Amino acid sequence: WHSTGYFLLLHVWGGLTGWATATLRALSLLFGLLAIAVTYRIGRDLLSPLAGLCAALVLASSAFFVHYLFELRVYTLMALLSALVVWVYLRIITRPTPPSRGLWLALFAVVAAIFYSHYLATITLAGLAVYHLLFVPKNRRWWQVVGVGVAGGAVFLPWVPYLLTGVQMAEDKELLHERALRAPEAFADFLTMFSNGFVVLMLGLIVAAV
Repeated sequence: WHSTGYFLLLHVWGGLTGWATATLRALSLLFGLLAIAVTYRIGRDLLSPLAGLCAALVLASSAFFVHYLFELRVYTLMALLSALVVWVYLRIITRPTPPSRGLWLALFAVVAAIFYSHYLATITLAGLAVYHLLFVPKNRRWWQVVGVGVAGGAVFLPWVPYLLTGVQMAEDKELLHERALRAPEAFADFLTMFSNGFVVLMLGLIVAAV
């Protein structure tokens, strides 16, 4: 059902800190705190320290996000990697001088890590790909980003047969289809989760932001 990255990290973490439930949950908390820090850095680098602070506060105050800070699940790692790939990508494409080798290695590593964290985390990569295609000048650096991204994704190829097996298992499991949400239900749940239960307030904030 899942790729292996989080579970390998959890294995290493447990070996270092012990296997008590509280210490294992601390790994999710660590990923979450780092995700908040990187989110601040994105806002600060793009606009201003105030923008970074606002972005970090939005993430840190999300009930959906806070819930998973204390769960033995992969979701805070997904948040961290999603923020990291945006930050590294923006540093590469906005840098007036040629990016360092470290930045290219970081982009390669975080793309590969996203594929091995959770399949849905690749939605962030899809968003960056659309932005890269439509809004970034098609120069040598543009092609370098494409090449490094493809190379990072290629690291996932050995796991593809297991992904296909999981898809087949899901198709054959009737219980999953019986419990699946219809599109309106899924959209309503999405709004509720990401608005902390205040859908009207969130829509008002979106209108104000626009």
